[in-house]
Amino acid sequence: SSKPVTNKGAQRVENASKTGVFAVQDEPGFSLPKEVLQIETLRTLHIEGCALKDLPSLAALASLQRLKLPKNMISSLPNISVMVNLQQIDLSSNKLGSLPDCFSGMKKLKEANFSKNQLTSLPGSLGDCAALKNLDASDNQLKSLPGSLGKLDSLEDLNIANNKVASLPSSLDGMKRIKRINAQWNSLSTLPKGLLTSTALQDIKVEGCPLKDKEAIEGWDKYLERNNKQQIK
Repeated sequence: SSKPVTNKGAQRVENASKTGVFAVQDEPGFSLPKEVLQIETLRTLHIEGCALKDLPSLAALASLQRLKLPKNMISSLPNISVMVNLQQIDLSSNKLGSLPDCFSGMKKLKEANFSKNQLTSLPGSLGDCAALKNLDASDNQLKSLPGSLGKLDSLEDLNIANNKVASLPSSLDGMKRIKRINAQWNSLSTLPKGLLTSTALQDIKVEGCPLKDKEAIEGWDKYLERNNKQQIK
């Protein structure tokens, strides 16, 4: 919630308008000065561990490059489609049940961390973030992944550990640069062949998944051979 500016707040707003950075950590009683959200030159908004509950409109922040709001109590994210310059988003350790489907224009986004929330799905528009290298959606309630993630041909790290994902979309073989997938503690009973055979995958963690016979999964032998792996860790 945004409140009128106090003296301390006024100083922070002034600093942020000069530096392009607004950063606050570990202030439980913190309330976001609404003036900050009008600074069109703001590049970094970092509010961490401040028990922040709701976010007003962020529609003026088209220059933002880093949106870091971890360890708060945020239950919904407003539409942030204006943030076409965003390179990093960190919403980890909040109370998000869903995300707005508004990522299509974010062609510069490299890192996205949505871990430790209550997400049951990921928005399909994440698949349009062509520069995305690192996607962390671990420790949520995900039941599936959007097939559009297969378009992420820059993605190197995908972490979906501790969810309820029952199968991976076959389209994930489009993630040509994928190196590491952490899918531990999900409901996976098999893996898509293309992911094992036609990507750069070096390491897939599946501990705690009901994969009965890994050796029988089509492409598993190729994956082991390519990475000189003797057996799954």
